[in-house]
Amino acid sequence: MVKPDCNQYEGGKVPPCSAFLDNANPIIKDGKLIFKNENRLFYFISASPKNTSQAGSPGSLPGIATYTNLQIGLATFIVGLFIDQIQREVIEYDKSCEIHSDKTANLFVHKAIQNPPELDFDFIPTLSLVISNGNAILPLYTYTVNISSLNFFILFVLNRLEGNPAFFFGNNSFAEEDILNFTLADMKLKFPLF
Repeated sequence: MVKPDCNQYEGGKVPPCSAFLDNANPIIKDGKLIFKNENRLFYFISASPKNTSQAGSPGSLPGIATYTNLQIGLATFIVGLFIDQIQREVIEYDKSCEIHSDKTANLFVHKAIQNPPELDFDFIPTLSLVISNGNAILPLYTYTVNISSLNFFILFVLNRLEGNPAFFFGNNSFAEEDILNFTLADMKLKFPLF
């Protein structure tokens, strides 16, 4: 493995306005303005109300609505996309294929697909990929797929089986250590100063 260059911004000077706003971006090094890319990929399973009237409507008493987002890992996200493609009959289900690298998780997924439990969820389940920054009010990009209740159930169980403590909390900005996030972190945009 190549040793990372931990001093790539050595000698850089934070501009006064950025320093005043407690913002290390952008920085100046060697006469160039450098913006570090702090955007990261996040993956979620989410639930929103089936009946939008629960959220209240103009002229009526406001209702109560619950929206949830549970962060999942990249592998679980890909499994969710794969199951969605099977359920939409885009690809054919093969009971002998390896869907998950963990044997217990793989067995669970196959059993759930072959003998789905009876599920009666009163919400719309979705699978989302979000590109966002911890400092952003809204994400830069959100890709959302409506998924089945069965897919949501499988992904929720896989998330719990992974046991990743970084995904235990709802108010989370944990960026998973995957090749996509490492690539985003390595991007540095440089502009010459005149």
